[in-house]
Amino acid sequence: MQSATAEQDRSMLGLVVNWALMIPLIYFAERGHFWFLGQRDSSSLSVGETVHGAGNVTGAGGVEFLVIGLIIFALIFMCAFSNIHSVLSRFYKDRLFSAIIFLVVASTAWSQFPFVTLKYAGSLACGTFFAFFLTRRFSPSQQLQLLYQLGWIALLLSFALAIFWPCYGQVLDMELGTNVWRGIYDYKNACAIPTVFLLSVAIFLRAHGVLSLFFRTGYILLSVLLVLMTGSRTGWVLLSTLAIYYFAMMAIQKIGHTERARMLFLSVGVALSSLALVSHCITLITQLIGKDISLTGRTNIWKAVIAAGSKHPILGYGYMSFFQNVQDEAPDVALQIGLNVHAAHNGFLDVWLALGVIGLGLLVWSFVRAFKDLFACLSLQRSLYLSWCGCIVFLMIVVNIDEKAMMVPNDLIWILYILVCVGLADGARSIRAGTKYE
Repeated sequence: MQSATAEQDRSMLGLVVNWALMIPLIYFAERGHFWFLGQRDSSSLSVGETVHGAGNVTGAGGVEFLVIGLIIFALIFMCAFSNIHSVLSRFYKDRLFSAIIFLVVASTAWSQFPFVTLKYAGSLACGTFFAFFLTRRFSPSQQLQLLYQLGWIALLLSFALAIFWPCYGQVLDMELGTNVWRGIYDYKNACAIPTVFLLSVAIFLRAHGVLSLFFRTGYILLSVLLVLMTGSRTGWVLLSTLAIYYFAMMAIQKIGHTERARMLFLSVGVALSSLALVSHCITLITQLIGKDISLTGRTNIWKAVIAAGSKHPILGYGYMSFFQNVQDEAPDVALQIGLNVHAAHNGFLDVWLALGVIGLGLLVWSFVRAFKDLFACLSLQRSLYLSWCGCIVFLMIVVNIDEKAMMVPNDLIWILYILVCVGLADGARSIRAGTKYE
């Protein structure tokens, strides 16, 4: 009887911890921004005017965000306390991500703004710790369920703000000349990107029964509607990428093991050919989605940033420090393009600016390793979870072409990337050992 009571207490405690984790998950989904803090700017937050992942909500003081951040990280460590040794062992085993975090912290030594770098390096390290904790505490299917619940909460809150409190949930887009939705997020792209990433969870989540299928279908439709209402072209491209990947995976999973490897190679070839075709027809494509050939000034930013980054190509300027500079290279970039930029609007360029070719090389190797594990997993076993992991890797590449969504502090996207890289590595290791994963 006492054993049954103890088991019930442990299950209740686990349920409380699981729901408590929703608080940091929402925090990371919003990149540390809360709509109820400060006065949100109602003007357009288009390219050159946005702060990607590091700044505060317009008009709000930094003290509130610092206090909230400390509370969130304290909550994470409290939830992870019983798994602390397991999480630390993951840091030790995953040398690649540990090396990335070490380099981020070490960049304080050559950063233009050491205290800024140290602050954001701590946030990135805590986010990475949180991702490793999730891989240790939850099974693959439980991870999908947890993220599915997060998606529903973020989706319903975003619709509520956009419809009933438009002063918080909508923003004037000067480019479109009308209000667009941003929900609980800071600007339209910041709303569209995590919405698509979380939508991928519902796409690959196994439905159990008619009611489950009904709610999952409703979630998918509402997510697509929210992305469309943001007016974010990046969101639209991500939706297209998600759809193409899903149907490709469904086709690959239906064929036998012997043909699956050939199909994967063929899919890679088709993807590369498609990229070449897109680059050749870029003018027509940008016109179709309502953009100019410069992608709203992004290509001009890239040219200016490449010129600035070439002056410190090996180690970079220090993590999160380049666009903090008001006296050196960042103002030169702003003068060249005529905008006050706060990011390179390309995740790979931002990493290069911050950590040089060493940091970029580590990051690229993480993608190489992820694709290697993905190929091993999908060529030998059918798994919705591993297919979802591959989807996140592809979405990461696409979104970072014109946005900064790589190694951003307090960001759900970075946490999801670590989550799926660990999942693919564990899956490949399990499958090679002859055991079923998931």
